[in-house]
Amino acid sequence: RVSYCLYGSKKHMMENIFQNASCPFYRFGDIIYLKKIDEADWVEYICRKFEKSGKMISKELAGEICQITDRYSSYVQQLAWFVWLKTKGTATEDDLQFGVNRLLDACEPVFIQQTESLSSYQMNFLHVLADGIHSGFTQSALLRSYRLGTPSNIVRLKKSLTEKDMIAVTSPRVTEITDPILKLWLKRRVLTIRGCGVSNRESPGSGWKPLLGLQRDWGFQREPLSARWRKRWKIPIRGLRSTKGKGSEGA
Repeated sequence: RVSYCLYGSKKHMMENIFQNASCPFYRFGDIIYLKKIDEADWVEYICRKFEKSGKMISKELAGEICQITDRYSSYVQQLAWFVWLKTKGTATEDDLQFGVNRLLDACEPVFIQQTESLSSYQMNFLHVLADGIHSGFTQSALLRSYRLGTPSNIVRLKKSLTEKDMIAVTSPRVTEITDPILKLWLKRRVLTIRGCGVSNRESPGSGWKPLLGLQRDWGFQREPLSARWRKRWKIPIRGLRSTKGKGSEGA
């Protein structure tokens, strides 16, 4: 007798494979939803690994790594690795910010690929979620300020972005961006550029560069955005403006 365990981080895709009657793996086995590793366990693990290598990190900084990555295993380990690389003896807040910037740089090509084909309405909806609004999307003031179209358009936006595994309903009437680093990238490197939907209400934090910044912290120039992405969002030198969907609505 042979048993199989099939793992995946794309919740919507995995559910479709095993719960859609038209798919060959329909009811292939039991579906088990794995919980995230507790922050206390991650903190102990990170501190132990730093100490084992002859370096130190405080429990507070290790906890910040968990909070920034929302305890996603791959991101926790990747960010901890970048912080470890920068740390000389004991990790500092500057080392953590360096690690976050390195993580965003590493993920940026993938995020650009994920978002370059999105409509302006979809980008604006992600803007709403990145700003910390997770419900009440059909309110007239919200629809107007974020340029989301009509209330019926919200249903299409949620459906299309869920199918792309970019958002998920995490609790009753609460919708969130599934990837915490994608959310951070949007807030710090895309939505800080004026003109994406509406002007971002939140100013970029200390040490963060906008998407069109010229220099990385370690001295060499940021690679230019793909031509398709720049053309898609009409980015010449400054500003971020989308014209797709002008005169029409829909996801």
